[in-house]
Formats: sequence, C-alpha cells, structure tokens
Amino acid sequence: MFIYNPLEQFQVSPLFTLFIYNNSNFLDFSLSNYSVTVALLCFFFVMIINVFSFFYEVNLLIQTIVLNFINVSLQMIKDHIGTVGKTLFPLLTTYMFITFCANLLGMVPYGITLTAQLVITFYLALTLFVALNICGVSIHKHTFLNLFFPSGSPLALAPLIVPIEIVSYVFRVISLSVRLFANMMAGHTLLKVIGGFGWNMLNDSGLTIIFGLVPVLVITILIGLELAVAAIQAYVFITLASIYFHDAFLLH
Repeated sequence: MFIYNPLEQFQVSPLFTLFIYNNSNFLDFSLSNYSVTVALLCFFFVMIINVFSFFYEVNLLIQTIVLNFINVSLQMIKDHIGTVGKTLFPLLTTYMFITFCANLLGMVPYGITLTAQLVITFYLALTLFVALNICGVSIHKHTFLNLFFPSGSPLALAPLIVPIEIVSYVFRVISLSVRLFANMMAGHTLLKVIGGFGWNMLNDSGLTIIFGLVPVLVITILIGLELAVAAIQAYVFITLASIYFHDAFLLH
C-alpha cells in the first residue's frame, strides 16, 4: 500500500458500514479504522491486566514491563502529589499505560496512531480535568475556589486576577491535549515524508540510489527517536496531570 500524502495515515476510514432505519432517522453503527483500533487497545489492556494478575508467579517479559510502568508511575505520584495522591495511583497508571500504547500503535506497520487525533487526546485530557475537579470539590468544598485567587493577592486586583486564573485553569485541557496531539502527529508526518523521499530516490537509477541511502539512514535514526518520543510524551502527559492534581489536592 503506497501513501502519497503524509497526512493520509491520519484519515478516519470506514471499515464496515451499517445504517439502521428507526423512527424516520438513520442510526449509524459503522466501524472505522480508529474505532477498531480503540477496541483492540482496550482488549490488549484487559489482557495485560489479567496476565499480570492471575499469572504473577510466572516470570514473563510483559510482567517486567508492567512493573516498570507501575514503579515509574508510583514514584512520579510521590514526587508531584505526595502520599496524599496514592489514591490516584490506579487512575494515572492506567492513563499512562493506555497513552503509551496508543502512541506506539502508529509505529506498527499498517498501525494507527490514536493520539494523532485531537478528539482522542482532548477526550483523555477532559476526563482527567473532570476527575481533578471532582477530587478538589469533594476535599475542599467551597474553599476550592481559592485556587482562582492566590493567597496574599490584593483584594482590589480580584476582578483582574480571577478571570485570568479561570482562563488559565480551563486551558489546561487544551494544553494537555494539543501538546500530545502535536508531538505525535508531527513525528509520524516527518517519518512518512523522509521515508517517501528515500523510497523515491532508491527507485531511481544512477547515483541517486547511493544518495537515497542517506534518507534511509536518517529514517532509521528517527524511528528510534520516535519510539523514545512515544514513551516520553506519555510520561509528560501524566506528569502534567499529576501537577494539576497536586493543585487540586493542596490548592497551591
């Protein structure tokens, strides 16, 4: 399968189309390449948890990877939230693992990068944002509003500070989602552009075949870099979420 447009890999394409007529309306039950990938990712996540839970005594490589994720997530929560944030350990660890797997899916041949879709990253960020607000309100009640007016600020500046703090607080959702989306989309687009350039040079005759090895070498390096970016972006995503939860728990 040849891809002539580097952005073609991010297109949502229907794999199975099904419309059901009901009360003068058509209900769309079609399955796209992204919906199937999400279902496979959920199945993979459940399978990994079951293997880790029921076959703990078996020394498997997958258990080592999961344990590393758990240790990294636990240490990150301790550093950014403290012991009070241990209740968030299952939530943040799950988000970190799912984000990491979603980032890596695009590196598999014919795979789809879920996090290269803004709607998916926005959904991940929005659910975390709703969760931290629920935690903050349940812990601090009405005093949670103090988050929008830092202590020690002059009361006369409240009409200026409070709107700025509210806008900054709401934009955390956009910051989380756009950062992850932009990094994953840019990296995979660059891989596709350089890969297509190298493939075209290798198909030509003459000295261009020799020069075509240069893009192949570059893309090999970029693949390793993109694998590292997939892990780093998952870590950054959850690190920022931990910092936001720290503000919700401690109001500073």
